[in-house]
Amino acid sequence: MRSNIASILKLAIGILIFIGVCAFLFLYFYKFPKEVSVVRKAVIMIGDSPASGTPTTIRIDGTLYRPLYRQHRFVGDFVIDALEVTKWSQVDMKTVKINNGIGMGAMFYSRMNPKAETAHFGWNYFDENFEKINIWSTTKMKTDNPANGNEAGDIYDSMFIATGDDLEQAIEMQRALRERFKDDSFAPRR
Repeated sequence: MRSNIASILKLAIGILIFIGVCAFLFLYFYKFPKEVSVVRKAVIMIGDSPASGTPTTIRIDGTLYRPLYRQHRFVGDFVIDALEVTKWSQVDMKTVKINNGIGMGAMFYSRMNPKAETAHFGWNYFDENFEKINIWSTTKMKTDNPANGNEAGDIYDSMFIATGDDLEQAIEMQRALRERFKDDSFAPRR
């Protein structure tokens, strides 16, 4: 009888130790939601011309959610001071791909004044601490009014917003992110 109680006690202790180790490992490795509040200097570049660099500031304030088996997402303010559309509303950015610690997410802004408007601002590549950021968007360059009577059409070019104190740092940061992300979808490709 005593050996049965000792065996049951050993089994119970073994199960408790196993559960404790599992709980410790889960708590150690699980990435709980992370509050993000950062201000980063950045540079806006139009098209393939880095000479078009315009300094700006990126202000990020929100929460990065990182569930185990679902998409990561950022919810909060993601404001680029030089661009009015980014001041419309909060962003709910879903991370569609993560490679080597670099996330890729789609940024959308919306507003209801005076009518409902939504703007897909672009693709955002970022590290987990939002220290390195590269945003790929488009900007309207001009409206083409053809002489042959066809309908006028807007002409757009790529716009990149990259973190860095100056143009050289922003281009170097893009290069470092592209090398870490290792995917053909990263832009720019220069």
